Amino acid sequence: MKTKNSSVLTLAAASLLVACGGGTVSERPVGAAGDVAEAPKQVEEGGFFLTIDGPAAVEVVPGSTVSVQLQLFKFGGETVSQGEVRFWLEEAPKDARVMAQSAVTDATGLARCDVLVGPDEGTFRFAANADKTDDVFVTLTVKADAVVDPGPAPQQIPDVAGTYDVQSSYDLTSRLGDGGERIRQIATAFENPGRFLAGFISVDGFVGALIQGVAEQVINDLLIANSPAWLQSTLTIGDDILSLLTDLKVRSELVVAKVQPGIEANPDADNAAEVAGALPSWEGTHTWKAVRYEWEQGCPPNVEGCGDNELLLPADATAHNLIGTATMDGAIAIHDHPMDVPVAPLAVQLVTQVILPAKTGHSGFAGVLGELVDCNDFGAAGEQVVGVPFTSALISAGCRAGLEEASQALEDQLADAIQIDMGALSGRARAMDEDRDGSYDKWGAGVWSGVEGTFSAARR
Repeated sequence: MKTKNSSVLTLAAASLLVACGGGTVSERPVGAAGDVAEAPKQVEEGGFFLTIDGPAAVEVVPGSTVSVQLQLFKFGGETVSQGEVRFWLEEAPKDARVMAQSAVTDATGLARCDVLVGPDEGTFRFAANADKTDDVFVTLTVKADAVVDPGPAPQQIPDVAGTYDVQSSYDLTSRLGDGGERIRQIATAFENPGRFLAGFISVDGFVGALIQGVAEQVINDLLIANSPAWLQSTLTIGDDILSLLTDLKVRSELVVAKVQPGIEANPDADNAAEVAGALPSWEGTHTWKAVRYEWEQGCPPNVEGCGDNELLLPADATAHNLIGTATMDGAIAIHDHPMDVPVAPLAVQLVTQVILPAKTGHSGFAGVLGELVDCNDFGAAGEQVVGVPFTSALISAGCRAGLEEASQALEDQLADAIQIDMGALSGRARAMDEDRDGSYDKWGAGVWSGVEGTFSAARR
């Protein structure tokens, strides 16, 4: 049977909570006497909102200690860590108090606070807020005959089995080293095409020696006479490539199977292995499917999704077995496994199939260089400059071979600059039951380590 994170307001053991303050804490859970709290209005201007992770109203017996759990989000759903959440009581009897006035959220955006309700019967409110959020409230009713729900039976394992569509985003520029500058240098080939191409044009015999000395000038003279309208736009090609690598999006599939039962880890265990071994574990596979990118050049204005595209990876070429763990509150850990997405050849493919066609109308460097230099014109001009009759065909042949070699050199230069050692990838995320139907719908707030990035996973 599928289970869910059943975090409620509870009387919780101090050893099992990151409480907002000290004090005596009962170990018996307190159930809710009201409906689950709705999320407060999201503050779009400030970009943050705070929720009560549990019911909006609770009945407790006098002298109890209630633990309240809250979660801080950015507008859009991303949790906020290291955020300060403030607590206070409204219309409370004199012996009721919060154990501290504030707490800092953990890595999943959670903060907790213990409330001593005191010996007197009555009703009052626990209140909390954070910067740029609305106040949120829990109504506490203290009475001797309070109906206390012991809460759900202990869960042995959160059910995270299933197939997930994963969307990841990486900034690979930090792993390029000097490759970033080498990528930018690709544009220098178009700053002075004559200088760049002259080094590749080779003609046999004494005519070759003559043409070598004038090739740069001949090429640039031809360009001045017939310069393509798109030539200036190629000067930013290096930055275009780096922009794709700054936010490289990858689509993958994560299958979680063979879930192994565990028990709630004992934080007081003397043996660290005992703690780790208590966590529920799972086995599965992670398969890289496609590189996604946004390229809006040529799109009509205000057409959403026009520039969203992807390059498919070879089927099953990048599938890896992996293992992971899950905790009772839905925290997911994905253990090390390879990230071997072939970034370099994919980058070359993006340049030749996306960037160059958009900028120049040519699918590849060969077509670009071929329009820059017409080898028949170069042969005729070269024959005239060197003053050797009947050599235009020879010079033209050397030009064509040189352009082919130059275009391959540009592709090689790009591929060599993006030789990134990806290494192993590990991740952590938070399993969420958005529709509260008892099963996990997605993983959010996902963070990759090793190859730094972020991800989310939606269950099919």
